[in-house]
Amino acid sequence: QVHLVDSRGLGFCGASIINEKWLVTAAHCLGPGDNVTAVAGEYNTKEDDHTEQRRQVVKILPYPAYNRTRNKHHNDIALLELDQPLTFNSYVTPICIGSRDFTNNLLSNGPGTVSGWGSMLYRGRSAIVLQVLTVPFVDRVTCLKSTSTTILQSMFCAGYTAGGKDTCGGDSGGPYANSIGETWFLTGVTSWGEECAKPGKYGIYTKVAKYVKWI
Repeated sequence: QVHLVDSRGLGFCGASIINEKWLVTAAHCLGPGDNVTAVAGEYNTKEDDHTEQRRQVVKILPYPAYNRTRNKHHNDIALLELDQPLTFNSYVTPICIGSRDFTNNLLSNGPGTVSGWGSMLYRGRSAIVLQVLTVPFVDRVTCLKSTSTTILQSMFCAGYTAGGKDTCGGDSGGPYANSIGETWFLTGVTSWGEECAKPGKYGIYTKVAKYVKWI
């Protein structure tokens, strides 16, 4: 889990490490000329954990078909290149990405884990320490019924029908992950939602399986 920080030092989105020089995030997080610092090994944003690694983002590659003006959340995935490679250790480590079919099967197989420093309440203040949450995967029919907004094939829903726990503003771009034993695979990217943790509403995520080839 990486924290993306603007030129004022404020965190605005998350990202996941796929190798020493590249991260994956949500395309809607970034504009073309944005000045972005990626902080890996972060835990408490208000103090020095002595584990952080800060890198400049030198290239932003949204998915080629991403078109912010047409639909901000369609194909909501992007790759970020870092100026210097990260040093991997027990605090900074890449997440695995499997094949398309493997990723699809794993996704629908059980609950996922989401994380970030986003808001603790809708429009509320951001978390100071990294928050981690397990969320149930929601089948497509239930997902479509929960909203009047179009849920495309490239998206999926996850969360609690009763509400109360969810990703929120500032968590976008962060990982939705499934584990097999101790190995974690990236199956989704936090994308959007209607408010946060509302009963009958779910968090909406970009389906990584659809973009594995491109990545």
